[in-house]
Amino acid sequence: HPTYSLTSTNLQDGNGQPYSDLPVLLICIDHGTGLPPDGQTSFLSGAGAGAIRGPGGAASVAAVHWLVDQYYLSYYKNGTGQQQRAFQYALWELGNDYNGTAASISFTAGFVRPSPADVVFPGDATFISAYQTLYQAMAAALPSVPLSYRSTTFTLDLFNNVDPTLQSMVALVERA
Repeated sequence: HPTYSLTSTNLQDGNGQPYSDLPVLLICIDHGTGLPPDGQTSFLSGAGAGAIRGPGGAASVAAVHWLVDQYYLSYYKNGTGQQQRAFQYALWELGNDYNGTAASISFTAGFVRPSPADVVFPGDATFISAYQTLYQAMAAALPSVPLSYRSTTFTLDLFNNVDPTLQSMVALVERA
């Protein structure tokens, strides 16, 4: 959903140099903070676990890489609106609730869970089904994903917003 993701073609590093020669997709990884304002926003690149709001730390960093490897193409890039939203919720789960255990992955408990009040797909059965599928896959696989797991398909960087009241992001470049 465009409110929680955007593609930047002019993202710059701290020295004003281009961050990437390819477009960079920025997707929010935490749920309880405000949206970045229109205009220039500053992030700390390479923040890693420092961009994670919840207790997961390094396990959440590895989980974000795993989720992107497994589901970005099918759910986010080529998925329906409901699948894209489910992928967003899964990233929020990893950034807020995941602590490295299967028990912390839940679509009915914790800070992040579907709600009839979802602003994009309120109570939509297709969205909730896509969301539950992702959560079941994460609960089954993530506890055995090594903390050192990193994507070999995409270039990922976890950005911590310089303003702690605003969202942290995962920067994704579609380049091996």
